[in-house]
Amino acid sequence: MKESKGPMLVNKLSVKDARHLLRHEGGDAPPLEYAIQAGFLVVTAWLSGRAILCEGATAAHLLLPGVAQYFALLVFIPVFQAWYRLPEMRVEVVKCYKNLLFWGAVAAVSVFVRARSHRISGGEQWSRDLVWLGVYIRDSGMLWPMISAALGFAMSLRGRFRILRDHGPPFVSVSFGCALRLIILMLGMFVLPMAVAAVGHAAWFLWAALLLADVVALYAIWDIRRRLHKLDAA
Repeated sequence: MKESKGPMLVNKLSVKDARHLLRHEGGDAPPLEYAIQAGFLVVTAWLSGRAILCEGATAAHLLLPGVAQYFALLVFIPVFQAWYRLPEMRVEVVKCYKNLLFWGAVAAVSVFVRARSHRISGGEQWSRDLVWLGVYIRDSGMLWPMISAALGFAMSLRGRFRILRDHGPPFVSVSFGCALRLIILMLGMFVLPMAVAAVGHAAWFLWAALLLADVVALYAIWDIRRRLHKLDAA
């Protein structure tokens, strides 16, 4: 027999599930925190759009802010743990160190293999790779969108540490909005290039889809918060 989830808040979302979701998305955060999240969202979207318009960034370049958020996750979890010192986060910090070591090893192996094939030293190959990466990011105009996305994610991560400290586990590192962005990126990178002939058009379609995912996620959390407050007041 299927277990009842209790009264519904909206559509198929129960009040119990809504409270659970809201807690892991920032809890009863003050409006200023939602305004800051919205601000970073707008800035990142504007800078990414400017990169497409002025620097010729492609749909592939739109992956870079997501990559910046991923490494912000690996870096800032140990940073915030050093500040909050939560016993529940020790395992997560170890995972972050392991992931950083893994990607460092991948980079080292890649540099070694290509240095051997080019018959140059590993140091020279490493310097070439850093120059290439800098040019790839700078010439596409994606440096500032990456910084904005990473900072916005870091600030939301700090709120999740606060929730863990005040309410206990579990710790949720990936937000509802990040999950939507990941789905959109996976669909967009494979579907849009086939559906849109011009590469520039594909970039704009993917940019619009990512922006829509962020707006929908932020509005959904704000709407759930508003409905729960209205329910509690009644």
